[in-house]
Amino acid sequence: NVIGKSFRYTDLSYSDVEELPDPLPPFDPSGLVPVSLLSDGKVRAGVTFGNPESGITKTTRAGVPAAILTDAAGNPRFPTRGGTPLAGGIELTATEVDALLDSVIFTANRTRAQIRNPRNTPAQVSIWIVDTEGVVLGQVRTGDGPVFGLDVALQKARTATFFSSVDAGDRLDDVRARNAVGDFDDYVGQVRAFLGDEALRGFHAFADRSGGNLSRPFFPDGINDKSNGPLSHPFPGSSAAVPGVRTWSPFNTGLQLDLVFQRLVQPLGIPVSPPTAVPDSCTDSSVLGSRLRNGIQIFPGSVPLYRNGTLIGGVGISGDGVDQDDLICFYGVSRKGLDAIGRTDVGDPVLGFNAPPEIRADNIVGPIDNTRLRFVNCPESPFLGSSEQQVCGGL
Repeated sequence: NVIGKSFRYTDLSYSDVEELPDPLPPFDPSGLVPVSLLSDGKVRAGVTFGNPESGITKTTRAGVPAAILTDAAGNPRFPTRGGTPLAGGIELTATEVDALLDSVIFTANRTRAQIRNPRNTPAQVSIWIVDTEGVVLGQVRTGDGPVFGLDVALQKARTATFFSSVDAGDRLDDVRARNAVGDFDDYVGQVRAFLGDEALRGFHAFADRSGGNLSRPFFPDGINDKSNGPLSHPFPGSSAAVPGVRTWSPFNTGLQLDLVFQRLVQPLGIPVSPPTAVPDSCTDSSVLGSRLRNGIQIFPGSVPLYRNGTLIGGVGISGDGVDQDDLICFYGVSRKGLDAIGRTDVGDPVLGFNAPPEIRADNIVGPIDNTRLRFVNCPESPFLGSSEQQVCGGL
């Protein structure tokens, strides 16, 4: 139940489900097909979760049951490290990354889960920190974080960082100019026509919620027959849908798909053009490097990280409700979040590692009067054992 509305679980009853033959026919492994980059076409036995051979090893962090990605010997795949050097030496240090991971996972463990039973249990999420080049600086997840969140949270961290960068528009234009497989719209031009010429030039801090506002088939979202956001396509049958123009679907969301389309069709035998410089990159790594290596995400749960008004990285969260994911990252990197675990030694004395309020994307008013982009959206009374209501106020 969310704000008085109950979610549907299923629209089917057992009487609607077709019965399978009994016994089932034996499985024939000769029917398996190898898929380039994804599978060798062979059945593999499962491995117990938490065993290093599973790729995930249990640990603790900031007193919270946790897990990290490891190799078969149990060595961390993403040990904490400092960021790629920046002018003036302002990149994140390994000490700061450790403090941020501690603060964010501690915040997650305080946060009331939105999607779990029993009620009043902690949120379970994956946490990634990246630098301005999309390089992973650190990773951790709570003990029972959903597996899907491992990929999604990293997408979120990279997305917030990239779209807050001074050259975001230039790099997207470069990708479009080089693209030779599938369509790639003039998303940069569309965003600047929508928000103004300063967009995608590093003047604003974009969280995933901000980019998500621009990636929906209606803007603002939820008002039918409005035009689409500039990173999306028109909704089928809407007044914005015209012949010859691609329309939105869950499988054709806009920039999110176009960035990775070549990689999606490569297993079908369609060659990537131009070839990628990083074999396992989902995007044009010759232009983007690792900055969007596993694509972008268009729903909330990330914030960019700043030092003295300059972008130095991003953090992404995935695994619970999107408002909870927003809270965990935004509060976790804030001064209050860091102070809560005794890390008074890192971050800005007021902001922690959050963007200055005056450059956050929620200052941007789009083409509709009094309609701003959102930066984050924190739930009310989010912490277990606390009656505090607006915990994100003033951060």
